[in-house]
Amino acid sequence: MDKLSRPPTLAARAAERIEDMITRGELPEGSRIPTEGELCARLGVSRNTVREAVRSLAHAGMLRARPGDGTYVAAASEMRAGLVHRARRGDLREAYELRMLLERDAAGKAAQRASAEDTAELRLRLDDLRAAVESRSVERYAKADAAFHTSVMSCAGNALAAEMHAHLGEALGVNVVADGWDHPAAVWQLRLHAELVEAIVARDGERAERCARRLGAGREDA
Repeated sequence: MDKLSRPPTLAARAAERIEDMITRGELPEGSRIPTEGELCARLGVSRNTVREAVRSLAHAGMLRARPGDGTYVAAASEMRAGLVHRARRGDLREAYELRMLLERDAAGKAAQRASAEDTAELRLRLDDLRAAVESRSVERYAKADAAFHTSVMSCAGNALAAEMHAHLGEALGVNVVADGWDHPAAVWQLRLHAELVEAIVARDGERAERCARRLGAGREDA
C-alpha cells in the first residue's frame, strides 16, 4: 500500500477524538484533560495509545503537561498553537503585516460575498466604533475596532482566513489601532471605516481594498 494512503493509526484516531473534544469546547482551554484511565475507557484504546495521542497533541502545542498535576489544554486548535507561538518568537512586524494583508483581501471578498445580514452586522459594529470615538476611550475603541474587523473577516466567507486573523490578533496581544491612538486620528479612522462599509454594501471590491489598505497604513494619503 502506498505510504500516503495508509489508514491512520489508533493513536492518530485517538488524538483526533481528543482534539475534537477540545475544538467543540467539551475540554475548554485551560482545563485539565481526563486521566489516562478515563480516556482509555472513553476512547476504547490502551494506555500506550492514549499516551502517544497525548504526546502528539502536546507536540502540536494543544496540550501542556504539568508535572505532578496533570495535562492541560493549552490551545483550542493546532493552528492557534502554532501560529501564536511562531508570531511571538519572531518579528511581530511580520505578524502585523500578515494581519493587514488578510484584512485588505477580506475587504475585497466581503464586497463580493456579504449578505444583507452581514452588512447589517457591519453597520452595528460601525455604530459601536462611533460610540467608542465619542467616548474618547482607547480601550473601548480598540475593542470596537477588533470586533469591526472580525465582522469584515466573517463577511469575506473564508473561515480559515478568519481563524488565522483572530490568532494573529491574539499574538499581537493588543489591537494595534490603540497604539499611539489619539482622538483626531480616531475621527479620521471612523470616516474610513464608514467608507469601507459603504464600499462593501455597494459591492465595490477595489474601493473596499483601498479603504482597508489606508486603515492598515494608518495614513490618510495611503
